[in-house]
Amino acid sequence: MTFWNWNCDPRPWTTITDGRVVLPLDCNDNGVPDEDDLASGSSSDCNGNLVPDECEPDCNANGIPDDCDLASGWSEDCNVNGVPDDCETDCNRNGLADECDLAGGASQDCNSTGIPDECEADCNGNGLADECDLAAGTSEDLDGDGVPDECSFAPLAAPWPYDVRMNRFVSFVPAPENTVPVSIRVELLDRACRVTGKPCAANSDCKVCVGGSNGGLACSIASDCPGGQCASFGEGCLEQGLPVVLGWVGDPFQPGGGQAPPGTHAARVVKDQPFARVWSEELVHVGDCEIAPARVYGLRGTEDGQLFSAPLVVATRPKPQGKNWGDTVGFLSETGWTAPNGVVNVDEVWAWIKYVGGRSMPELTWIDLAPQTPNWLINADDLQIVLQAFRGKPYPPSSFLENPTSDPGNCP
Repeated sequence: MTFWNWNCDPRPWTTITDGRVVLPLDCNDNGVPDEDDLASGSSSDCNGNLVPDECEPDCNANGIPDDCDLASGWSEDCNVNGVPDDCETDCNRNGLADECDLAGGASQDCNSTGIPDECEADCNGNGLADECDLAAGTSEDLDGDGVPDECSFAPLAAPWPYDVRMNRFVSFVPAPENTVPVSIRVELLDRACRVTGKPCAANSDCKVCVGGSNGGLACSIASDCPGGQCASFGEGCLEQGLPVVLGWVGDPFQPGGGQAPPGTHAARVVKDQPFARVWSEELVHVGDCEIAPARVYGLRGTEDGQLFSAPLVVATRPKPQGKNWGDTVGFLSETGWTAPNGVVNVDEVWAWIKYVGGRSMPELTWIDLAPQTPNWLINADDLQIVLQAFRGKPYPPSSFLENPTSDPGNCP
């Protein structure tokens, strides 16, 4: 018996003896039998099993069946379970299943939880789970809260609008309920991802979306890149020179000149001896010669100068598109200035004009660029710097600012 399909194209369908009709398979529900999709080339069949690839398991959503990913070498399968490693639990985002990290010795599991130590709570950033620090006696827990005591000194990330990457300032919130003198060390971190500004050890730590709707954006896992791949890229982890201790956050002060909002707490980088105090400020902005564009800094708290908290990582503005530096704002919207957007254009000049005019002002810490030690004043010097940046000129002379591997002792 011959049945007719919806477009009057006669097509024989098999009739089973009990009267039931078997329709052609159409796994992708496009109204076309799978065999016709394959015959016309509108669907691929990488493994030759006569099933369109889009109907096969594809855990990393790259449009290729998992078994073909593995057969081609596009994906690895370190534990030989037939599942691409990029779809396995990978808490440290290194592209290997956690199970394989532990089996191969790339990661340790000091407390036998089946979770790599670097993925456990590690508030002091020493690579060991806090639980193991306490069990081994390398950290104390005098208040019995299960957290190493040195972590109660850790500075916290600043809120909007001071959480954006600025040119000449790094901002932080002192640890809450701080009742003992604490020093906060300022470090220049050694390597950082070009796209995210986060610390890294190798290019594999720095991934971007290749293709798809998020192409070129930073990513961690496959689902961050609809229609594309989350992959590491060459020279993504840039050398920042050897880790350098720049100094310590100094005593906060109220900037003079009358331009800083009331209640602003600024600080410089002091050298030689740790500067300890009880921090009661809600927010502190560190601006000094040592704080320069395209750098990554770490702020660590300590009570005794021996045990330190994990670093609060704060990056300054990266090099914007087509220029060397100088990205200070995005654009003026109905609700105010948007964050720096990676472009140096007339908006930077317009922001300066608005600030000097006292209307629709951007944040002072966003646009204070001059002099070598920021002075919390927006004037013609800052405009000159913006214009130099707009023309693609090098950063103003300073061996440390021009070259992150230079001795920061060259700063005054």
